[in-house]
Amino acid sequence: MTFSSDYTVPKMIRESSIEYGDLPAQQVRHKDGTFTPVLYREMFQLALDFGAALIKHGVQRQQPVGLIADNCEEWLDASVGIMSIGAFDVPRGCNATADDLQKIISITECKIVVTENASQIKKLIEIKDELPHLETIINIKDDIQPVLDQQLKDKKLNYHSFKNFILEGKDWRLYNPGVVEAELEKGDGSEIATIIFTSGTTGTPKGVMLTHSNFLIQLDECVYRMYMNPGQNCLSVLPVWHVFEREMEYIVLVQGGALCYSK
Repeated sequence: MTFSSDYTVPKMIRESSIEYGDLPAQQVRHKDGTFTPVLYREMFQLALDFGAALIKHGVQRQQPVGLIADNCEEWLDASVGIMSIGAFDVPRGCNATADDLQKIISITECKIVVTENASQIKKLIEIKDELPHLETIINIKDDIQPVLDQQLKDKKLNYHSFKNFILEGKDWRLYNPGVVEAELEKGDGSEIATIIFTSGTTGTPKGVMLTHSNFLIQLDECVYRMYMNPGQNCLSVLPVWHVFEREMEYIVLVQGGALCYSK
């Protein structure tokens, strides 16, 4: 399996959505222990909807977008959506401290940050005065209370729920057909896909820029060493913002497997 220099992660996901469209790409766990599948074709369209909403809100190619969340289906939707329009994500987990986030977001000058829950928003509000570039927060869980909503307004931060942001992008695509797909097609392997920061345990966190080709070149050999049949399930355990887990997820997705989120 060899990818050309103009190939990107979203282009790989697109091919999987065509080849394995009616197979589960993700298995989402509910509180009662049951799982609901998200098909490849559904997952890819959700990602494009997210990318469309980003375009509507002014995100440009090679612009950083923060992604502060742990393993969940929305993480992949957001990440692929960000990369689909040529932007790149700056990920970190929910265990990051406010000080960690201040360093990461200020260094990359993110204007938009995706958060998993209200706890992450509270951290961003706490450090907002040190983040002059931060303008917009997109929250995955619908857990915003009136007090927090007022604090967001006081800090002049725009707020969107993830679900509504997806719907906004879906609607935008209806009136702007083909725009997101065209941006995806412009993608090149040499473009930055992500900036992943070190833990900071030995000093200030350092950002590592990784291109699409950095990820895809690993798939040439890894798929033969970690072979999966289409439709097989794979449990996502390690933090997805770690480069190793992220690469493992691409190995699953390029072979038509399903990512199972247990949290």
